[in-house]
Amino acid sequence: MRLYDKINHQLHARVHMVNKVSDQEINQVISLVFNDGATFKDACLQVGRHQSVMSKIIRNMGYTIPKETGKNTRKNLPTQEIINMYNSGLSELFIAKKLNVSRCAIRQRLVENNVYIRTPSEASYISAKQFTPEQRKLRAFAAHKAKRGKAEREESRIMRAKTLENNAYENMTGKGELEIKEIFEARKIKHTWQKAVGRYSLDFLIGNVALELRSGTGYRGDTHKKNGRIKFLKSLNLTTIYVLFDDVSNLIANVDYVIDEIHKENKSPLPDGYFKVLTIRSKDCELRTGNDGKFYSQKIEPTIVKSIKIYSY
Repeated sequence: MRLYDKINHQLHARVHMVNKVSDQEINQVISLVFNDGATFKDACLQVGRHQSVMSKIIRNMGYTIPKETGKNTRKNLPTQEIINMYNSGLSELFIAKKLNVSRCAIRQRLVENNVYIRTPSEASYISAKQFTPEQRKLRAFAAHKAKRGKAEREESRIMRAKTLENNAYENMTGKGELEIKEIFEARKIKHTWQKAVGRYSLDFLIGNVALELRSGTGYRGDTHKKNGRIKFLKSLNLTTIYVLFDDVSNLIANVDYVIDEIHKENKSPLPDGYFKVLTIRSKDCELRTGNDGKFYSQKIEPTIVKSIKIYSY
């Protein structure tokens, strides 16, 4: 294209460029269609805008444009009931199925009445709170099954960890977390619960110590996956302490033992390549040797056994 023709083409395009649609025009079309019963085509003609331009704008606002039947086909729905159900935590999809209408129809009523629309993460958070532990397990199982065998993007893992930190709630915590959190808050120990560090979610971050609680009777400290996590945290000058306990009451009774080790690690962290595992468990029997040389279990007065082991990675 010659320079003259190119300039002439650009000037011609500018002359015919459509002016930006105003809020007043948008509201007028919405009012004509949804309040006065006008067809979408007639409403656009009255405003002086093309249907394709207005259709895209209004659909993006959550409205469902009625079919061109010559009259308004909008259903009469209990608007206030919809608002109440949504504000109580029910999803748009649930309400739509209950009223036998499309999800867009529900969104449309909410938008028209200036109801705050929850973000996907907020909706997921509310949904999870309403589930029983068994329902959450089934939901997690289905999600894991769908993801199994597929590589997850690093950005997705990082985003999930951040979402977990921003939306932590009691139903998703492990044993002992809420109790330790309450103790930290009562003693004014500065901490972050479910702290996101890269792709990882830490049970607690206190200073430079990543505290991880584990309920059980053993510890597999040599797994590649776990060691990779510890190594990554150490690269950020964060040291890791695992607390292994068999009962929450034992953990709470010996919380000072845990806090002391956290303070020690913050002051004098272990060198690279090492991390601590604290064990707090009850002991009510001992192994003894009989006259025949065989071992047998002897019941004893219950006591609390505490120990510290240093693992390498």
